[in-house]
Amino acid sequence: MLNSIYHQHPEYRDLFDNVTHNVIRIFKESVDEFIYKKELDINISPNKMALFLFTNIKGFINLWMTLSDSDVDEIIDANLEAIKQIIN
Repeated sequence: MLNSIYHQHPEYRDLFDNVTHNVIRIFKESVDEFIYKKELDINISPNKMALFLFTNIKGFINLWMTLSDSDVDEIIDANLEAIKQIIN
C-alpha cells in the first residue's frame, strides 16, 4: 500500500523521502556515536552502515506484513544475529 501511494500520488513523495532521509541520518548518528565510544569497530563508513541497517529494517517490516504466519521474534533474532556477525 505504501509503495502504491508513493508511485500513484507523487504529491506525497517528499513526505516519504524526508522520512527515509531522517531515519538514515538518525542511524548514521547512532553509528557515529557507537564508534566514538569504541562500542563498535567496523571497517565500513557510518553512512554505509546506516543504509545497511535501514535496508534490513525495511525488509523486516515488509516480510512481517506479508507473512501472516511469521514469528516476529524469530525474524528479529535472525536479523540481529546476521547484523552482529557482519559487523564483527
